[in-house]
Amino acid sequence: MNGFDIIPSNDSLLTEDSSQLLADNGLNGGSPLPQSSSSSSFSMLPVRYEAEDLNLNNFLIKSNNVSSGGEHISLLGSNSNTGTAAGIFNGLAGSYYVNVAYYDENDGISSATVTVAGEIENFRFDKNLPGNAVAPETLTSYVTHPILELQSGDAFEIEAQYDLGEFARIDYIEFVPTQNASQPDGSLRYEAEKLQLTGYQTAPISGASGGEQINLNNTDNTSGVAQGVFAGEAGIYRVRVGYYDENDGVSSATVTVAGQTRSFEFDEDLPSSAPVPETLTSRVTHSVIGLKPGDAFKIEGQSNFGEFARVDYIEFIPIQTTVDATTAIRYEAENFQQLDDYVISSNSNSSADKHISVYNSSYQTIGDVFDGETGFYQVKVGYYDENDGKSTATVTVGGQSRTFLFDEDLPSAGATAAALTQRVTHEAVRIQKGDNFVIDAISNAAEFARFDYIEFVAVNPPDGSTYYVSPDGSDDNPGTEQLPWKTINYAVSQGSPVIAGDTVLVKPGTYTELINLDKSGDDELGHITLKADGEVILKDPDPINGHFREGVIQSAGEGFWIIDGFRIEDTSWAGISLRDANNMIVQNNHTFETGASGIIIMPDTYFFGGDAEVTSRDIKVLGNTIERANWIWAGLGDTRGTQEALSIWGVDGFEVANNLVKEGKREGIDAKTGSRNGSIHNNTVTGVAQVSGTPIGYNAGAAIYVEGNRADTFNIDVYNNIVYDNVAEGIVVADEIPGNGDVSDIRVFNNVVYGNGTLGINSGMGIAVTSNVNNVEVINNTVFNNIQSIVVNGTDYTGGYNTYDVLVRNNIFADAVFRNGLIQDASNVTLDNNLFTNDFNQLYESGGGLTNFIETNNIQVEIVGFLDVAANNYRLSSNSAAINIGSDGIPDYASIDKDGILRNQDEAPDAGAYEYVV
Repeated sequence: MNGFDIIPSNDSLLTEDSSQLLADNGLNGGSPLPQSSSSSSFSMLPVRYEAEDLNLNNFLIKSNNVSSGGEHISLLGSNSNTGTAAGIFNGLAGSYYVNVAYYDENDGISSATVTVAGEIENFRFDKNLPGNAVAPETLTSYVTHPILELQSGDAFEIEAQYDLGEFARIDYIEFVPTQNASQPDGSLRYEAEKLQLTGYQTAPISGASGGEQINLNNTDNTSGVAQGVFAGEAGIYRVRVGYYDENDGVSSATVTVAGQTRSFEFDEDLPSSAPVPETLTSRVTHSVIGLKPGDAFKIEGQSNFGEFARVDYIEFIPIQTTVDATTAIRYEAENFQQLDDYVISSNSNSSADKHISVYNSSYQTIGDVFDGETGFYQVKVGYYDENDGKSTATVTVGGQSRTFLFDEDLPSAGATAAALTQRVTHEAVRIQKGDNFVIDAISNAAEFARFDYIEFVAVNPPDGSTYYVSPDGSDDNPGTEQLPWKTINYAVSQGSPVIAGDTVLVKPGTYTELINLDKSGDDELGHITLKADGEVILKDPDPINGHFREGVIQSAGEGFWIIDGFRIEDTSWAGISLRDANNMIVQNNHTFETGASGIIIMPDTYFFGGDAEVTSRDIKVLGNTIERANWIWAGLGDTRGTQEALSIWGVDGFEVANNLVKEGKREGIDAKTGSRNGSIHNNTVTGVAQVSGTPIGYNAGAAIYVEGNRADTFNIDVYNNIVYDNVAEGIVVADEIPGNGDVSDIRVFNNVVYGNGTLGINSGMGIAVTSNVNNVEVINNTVFNNIQSIVVNGTDYTGGYNTYDVLVRNNIFADAVFRNGLIQDASNVTLDNNLFTNDFNQLYESGGGLTNFIETNNIQVEIVGFLDVAANNYRLSSNSAAINIGSDGIPDYASIDKDGILRNQDEAPDAGAYEYVV
């Protein structure tokens, strides 16, 4: 609905007959809005004042056929560029919002000040609608006062100033009751006390939407029903119920709208046993549903102990969708799998030269199976609407049924082109591949319920709503940009109206709170987005006494969230901790001086190994900065600050990309304990293991770590990363607990690893593969100036096995400090076509234990020939010894270099992460 539509009244007695109720509420036939009269029986309708009827100063009255009363006011021809229009409100006392209708043209930016009962609001005519004069296209409206308590006799005034060719044209001012009315956001609210009630009673209460609620207290009933009929415009809606969720019972409710039923429990246990503002909350029952005028709705409540199923209102919120006609999927009626007694007839007017008809008056059912992709669709039927009867059809798709009459009475009594038409039965309905769709039809007189086809046209998922949080807001506000919430934790709680597909924008400022993501998005409407709208700093309320698993942003068992753009600092444990999570995206955040991990995905309660510890799935960690993680950790013996800077723990399906991890006290990026089917790419890790890599730690701490621990870890790609100047190791693939979790199918390629390790303190391995690991490929990496370049060592296999099936090919291992590397206690190892510098006599050291070891075509040179070592540019110069020395036997995944250039453009591939290009 918009500012010019009739607002439905529900003062009339509702009946079971929805057509009777629709007639009673004054909407049929487009009944005009009552003018300003306090005696109007339509107490829930807006009170409209035509601008031309107000007391005018400098404004002139202009006639036209567009404005509400055939006239509007304007400053065109006036001797002044400013005018006023004043009046007295004589409607009923109550709560209203104020709506001003005006012409917003594209030839200037007029302005207006609207004063109502002493409350002043301003707005500008700045929509620049497509026209420079009075026209339907430029007529619009603006809500100046979202909510205002008015008394009969309150004064109001519009003062406007024209600009250039826009003459501040105003049509009317309207006062719309905030109960049983269209809300400022376009939603349509029905107060529960105005519905048809069975078993329920009404009771006045302060704080309720319309000053009353319904309940089952002190009645002989444990259940009740409130029902009504939707009288808004046809379209797509989200349905929300306002109710009281107390802590003295768990009532339940079933909400049925247009045949779709959803149930919920009053289970939030808000902090009171009474219907007070603290227990008033709301819940979305139907995320998306197509509605038309006359659709019935019903709330069935069941009390429990001291909670009496108190309901305040039901609200219908319009949702925008777009239709893509190019995606239409059409099923010809004559090809339906189920046709019952329908007869197929040939007809050149029909879609495929055929249609179907039924020649008796009994119901017939036809249907088929939808084989398109799961998604939202608009549904159309093509049929013949003749003038010799009124057939009836009910179309059921995705669990939603729609009934219509063949009542257009087009100018033909047969299946002619003149009678062929189509009708949209469902504006947007979610259909799954494999769902059945059905048409039940009955012929009437000589109209034989002839159908041509049914068509499904994809529509974009309904747009979500945007809510706002600001340091100067209040959690009692509606969460609009003008009236934002105060706390992020409320915005993401069960009590807020945020649902799948919605966005929460957090305004700049510092917020000191723990944020518990207490709901989920879904695969129908998508993620819930929690996004910083500017510089937002999040702080831990207690940065000293942290608890294991806890994060400033945290969740347990939730999914489909996007966490975007926050700075999180000074935490007792993690910055972001997502436990048993699914379909989460963590992007563009900056964690600083966190007690433990900056970002961690982990189990919530199960830590006993095996696949049961793989509790999260489909996680993306993208473009974050993790700085100074584990910053409170003092070394061995300190139980604080556990876990790695960016930890992927027990996750099936992950992507860790484009992150900067720096200056941490322990490991950098870790995929561990059953993590699988993921990638770690295009990250930069520097300055980590500042404590763990020293004697007060454990003389180790990989910058990028892939480990098995207690559960099998497999199918992981590590590529295009830059790993440099870390205190301990570069990239390590290992298993810390032999016999519990194997590591396999790991690919390490196109990485640049330099300057890692501390001589005499830790191993400083550039790239390492250790025991209980198999099927690892190390291809086309550039490894420079580490303590050691390459280690394949299966020695520490106690309780497990030696390393096996390792391919090391086309790498550059240059300028190691202690030795090129170590290869021992492994089988089926291939070391070929690698470039080593000749700092040491041996390509590698070995203690033996090698079985089926192939070493071939490795080269030692004095200088590799990098483009600019001083600037850490390890691309190849034109005379580099690495050019064309690689093996052609590289997998497809390594056929593109770190810069995205195709390898093997001339002769053989080059060694190292970068292919030389002229």
